[in-house]
Amino acid sequence: MGDVEKRADRKIVALLVSAGVDVAARGGTVGMFDHEVAEDPRPAVPGAPAFTIDDVIDFHFRLQDDTYIQEFLTKQ
Repeated sequence: MGDVEKRADRKIVALLVSAGVDVAARGGTVGMFDHEVAEDPRPAVPGAPAFTIDDVIDFHFRLQDDTYIQEFLTKQ
């Protein structure tokens, strides 16, 4: 099957890449996005635990708890 050329936004490109499609520009293969950074520019936090999906879920439920948010804001 031959190559296909079509402009696509970020969501479409991400979907195609997740399905195994090779993304290439006219000059050759490129990163998924033009502004992609090779490394994380932020310095590492020594001794900090890794941020996990469990942390995201916990944060989600805390944001839904009005009492928790009110207590958090009064501590500030």
